[in-house]
Formats: sequence, structure tokens, C-alpha cells
Amino acid sequence: MAFAMLFHYSSIVFVFGWLLLKFKTSFKIYYLILAASVVVSFTKINLLTLLFLDRIFPKVKIYLAIMEREGEAKLNVFNFKIIIALTVALLFLAFLKKFKDNRDFEVLLKFHLLSLILFFALSPTAMTFSLRTFELLSVLQL
Repeated sequence: MAFAMLFHYSSIVFVFGWLLLKFKTSFKIYYLILAASVVVSFTKINLLTLLFLDRIFPKVKIYLAIMEREGEAKLNVFNFKIIIALTVALLFLAFLKKFKDNRDFEVLLKFHLLSLILFFALSPTAMTFSLRTFELLSVLQL
């Protein structure tokens, strides 16, 4: 993963994916974190500055400064793609017991929930970060 970060900073998202697969946690925790990220989205908490990511990654700081100076279009957090993704997450939840023994289903569900969590958590900060992480993990699911 460190090697991948030499090429692009977005590969840091896969650290979260590795942690998801490394540790066995209940899906209830993922859904609680998803609910918390929706709350973060509505309360407009800037996680990039709260977690000091703007100090760690200089490009983030520059992007946030440009966004603040020029303004950025507001992100509709319940656009068509997100509504479909939330519907799929609820369908996966409904069939969780049926496919509990299938490791691939479990991995897919974890990455799907991670994409939604990061989308909602980053949506108040910057539209570009939230959409790109969501789409990056959505492509991974395919």
C-alpha cells in the first residue's frame, strides 16, 4: 500500500479496505458508522481539518483553500446514485443471513458500506473528495 501511495494519494482509501478485511466486526457496527456519517453530513463537520489531513497532505490544504476562495457547488447527498446505493445496502442487509457463509458477499457488502460511509463523511468538506472516493470504491465492487 505504501508503494501505491507513491503514485496517487487516493490509494490511502484502500487502507480502510484492508482494515475492513483484517478485523472481523459485526455489520451492525458498519450500519451505525453509516448513520453517524449521515449525521456528519447534515451537521457539516469538516473531517479533513478535524483529522488534520490538510496538514498531512499539502494538496488537500491547497484544494480546500481554492474551494473556499472560489466557492463550490453544493452537493446533493441524496442524488440518484446514492439512493440506488442505499437501496442496495438495504437489500444486502435483508439477505445477510442467507449469504452469511459467502466470503465474497461479505467483502462486497463491507466495501459497499465503506463507499457510502466515506461519501457521507466527506460530503460537507468537498464535493470532489466525497464523489471520487465513492466512485473509486464503487468501481472496485464491480
